[in-house]
Amino acid sequence: MLMTVLVALCLSGAAVGWHFFLRSPTPTLSRYAPKDAELFVEIVDVRRLALSVAASDAVVDDELDASRQLDRLAGALANGFDLREAEADTIVESVASVAVVGRSLERVGAPSQLGLERRPEAALLVRFSTSAPLEAIKDSPRFDEAERFFGAEELRLRPAKKPLDGDVRHWGDALARVFESIESSRDADVPKKDRRAPFFAVVLIAAENLLVIGTRDLALDVARVAGGDKSSLDDNERFRDLTWERGATVVAFFEPTVDVATRENFLRDVPALKGAAWFSGDGLMSTSSATLRGYAIHEEPFIPKASSFSVVSLLPERTFAYAALSLDGRGSPKERARDLMATVDALHPIAALEFHRALLAYERELGGTLPALLEAVGGELVLGVAADEVPAPSRLESKETFFEHATLVGIMEVGDVDLADTALSDFRTILERQMASTHTMEGVPGGFLMRPRAASSGGRPPSAREEPTLRVTIEARKHLLLVMGGAAEVEDYADSFSDGDSIGKNEAHTNARAALPSSLTALAWADAGALLAAELTHDKTTRRALAEAAVPVDALRLEGRRRVSSAVGLVLKSSGGEVHIEATMLNAPLLLALGGFLGDAKEATPRSQAESKNADAAVGIPECDEYLKAIADCAKDAPEPVRDALLQSAKSFRESFRNMPDPLVMRGVCSQARTALKESGGCD
Repeated sequence: MLMTVLVALCLSGAAVGWHFFLRSPTPTLSRYAPKDAELFVEIVDVRRLALSVAASDAVVDDELDASRQLDRLAGALANGFDLREAEADTIVESVASVAVVGRSLERVGAPSQLGLERRPEAALLVRFSTSAPLEAIKDSPRFDEAERFFGAEELRLRPAKKPLDGDVRHWGDALARVFESIESSRDADVPKKDRRAPFFAVVLIAAENLLVIGTRDLALDVARVAGGDKSSLDDNERFRDLTWERGATVVAFFEPTVDVATRENFLRDVPALKGAAWFSGDGLMSTSSATLRGYAIHEEPFIPKASSFSVVSLLPERTFAYAALSLDGRGSPKERARDLMATVDALHPIAALEFHRALLAYERELGGTLPALLEAVGGELVLGVAADEVPAPSRLESKETFFEHATLVGIMEVGDVDLADTALSDFRTILERQMASTHTMEGVPGGFLMRPRAASSGGRPPSAREEPTLRVTIEARKHLLLVMGGAAEVEDYADSFSDGDSIGKNEAHTNARAALPSSLTALAWADAGALLAAELTHDKTTRRALAEAAVPVDALRLEGRRRVSSAVGLVLKSSGGEVHIEATMLNAPLLLALGGFLGDAKEATPRSQAESKNADAAVGIPECDEYLKAIADCAKDAPEPVRDALLQSAKSFRESFRNMPDPLVMRGVCSQARTALKESGGCD
């Protein structure tokens, strides 16, 4: 009897676990969204999402203090909408599911024609577990003049009677001021018959315990759908055909309007884009998938095989970010070359032209061929960034500062060793031609080493800020190793390659890699926790601003072996003239945050300073590099009108260089331009 009870308890527990955490999620609010919605994102179960966040190892519970954050949210609602604290608490505690709906979004592809611009619509749908929140909202003095239609009520949101005062102590205070600023009509004192229809609306659907806030046309359409007067998104076959990962707490559907060219080239008769997200022990997991088909997609495109990326394990332990790509195509080298060229030809005519020009130059000047090059390379390639101490992302925003704080480490498997030696020799020849004015070349076992000229001529050794050192070798006839950075770092990382130093000792990386599929076409990883911690240490202003806003950034585990990191894995497959893309991501929002720090750093660079730096950036042809350097030197001391003209001249030259990259032609053009600049008398 006891055994029967225990078995029954185990089975019932397993059933509950499957129902709440393992079953394929079913959107609950899609039945209220209009059938023509282009975007739909729903948190299917708010409570389950909250539980999974609290259980994640990526979150420090004591620092998060979830109850305090909920109190701040309730306080923002109370202060922003003139609610009693108890009513605000009820609203927060009763939220069951939340969705965002979008329609008439910006067209993908060519911009809308004049007079046909689209006016984006968006709405927030909040479903409560009880009717009490809707009653509390109706009783607020900021809402009045309920108008009934389709079994729903439209409320007018009045301006706040008394603006909030006092300092913004935390994010709840800032959110309260946002709520305070919202109003659906500015015509409160105008007679009802003369009022304009508000663009913004608040709609209550009492029978469904549903609150809708958004652009008025879309909000009213939600009411029509709920009342049975309009078809819902559930009636959309393209939405209904989608399924999402088991255990997902967030689901997404996206089917934007696209122009004819984009649709026919890439998105002809393909399923809608979908996505899903959930919290795991390592943080926020998300997936998305898309299908490409059209004139720009070759019937048998060049798609590398999925790989386990064993080459990643050869990166040094100090690596803090990398990107890896499978190169292992199907068929013989000649077949792969044929498929690659056909894929590029179909993709874009200009890209195809440049690709064939590069192949022609490679064959004409060095005697190389694409099939031989593909036979020389192996199945995997990885490019990593390493440093003894993880730097702040804002320090990596330019070449000058990048190599002062980090070193590039590239590793590629070698296929045919003899052909790889030939390709490496060709690569050396190209670099010697393009960088003769800045670097010297010397042989080392298995390859070559390029040193900045100042270092090799007995002068002061240049720092990595000025010019990096480059070392390329074939190691043990198995791997091509490329190291680029400061001279000492290059030698150090090259030596550590043969010593068995491995990123496998980095537990944050090991955990992130285990969270993604084992076989992938492309893989990227970043030690997001360490990078974010370094940025907050480097930029005290950001840390202080987050602290003043009471943003719980310390709730993220940024240090230690279990610190958060970010990864993206792609799987590409082709069949029947289609390319299927599946992406799996770990803590993707952190990558966006780190990218934001890089963007802020770039924006902080003065425009004239940035243009001056760009003016003398090398293009790889000595005569042209000398010409651009002469312009940059002349512009430094020139009056503003002259400086602007010189910088514009450099910009125009670069555009013409992209259109006519033939070295022989450009050498003559640059020599003539340099002579003319000198003879003008304005520059030495």
